[in-house]
Amino acid sequence: MADLQDADDLRALMRDVSCGDDNMLYEVDEIPQAWRLGRIISENSLHDIFVSHIDDVLVGYAGIWRKNTRRIQHVAGIYIGVSKDFRRRRVGTSLIEHLLGYAQRNGLMRLELRVSVRNLAAINLYRQVGFEFEGLARDAVVVSGRKIDKFFMAKITQ
Repeated sequence: MADLQDADDLRALMRDVSCGDDNMLYEVDEIPQAWRLGRIISENSLHDIFVSHIDDVLVGYAGIWRKNTRRIQHVAGIYIGVSKDFRRRRVGTSLIEHLLGYAQRNGLMRLELRVSVRNLAAINLYRQVGFEFEGLARDAVVVSGRKIDKFFMAKITQ
């Protein structure tokens, strides 16, 4: 799990992952400041962030946020990001597998995500670990004036 010492490097990685990537939700200037990420890491009991290091370099992150309403407290949303220099090296797979284990250990029975219909690498990764398509959000995001659809995907874990 990420700790406060990761906040600056995590923000830098989030900026790197988002820079020039139309598949990511945030634009570079929207990435939370390191102090805010630090608060999420240390204070938010419903939101956890995990990080992946290779040779002491932060190369990926994965987040999971749980719902706090009783009827859906078994559901969590997830997101991941991997440094462009470390893609196709199983970093994303490792992060997703970690989230799946976390879900099992914490009684989370359903994981949900949204992914750009154009992000074929991510879609293939999610399908390989058992996520299924559940729907389509049309014109879900606007990037540089272009409307982009997103798939809803989910995995039942228990």
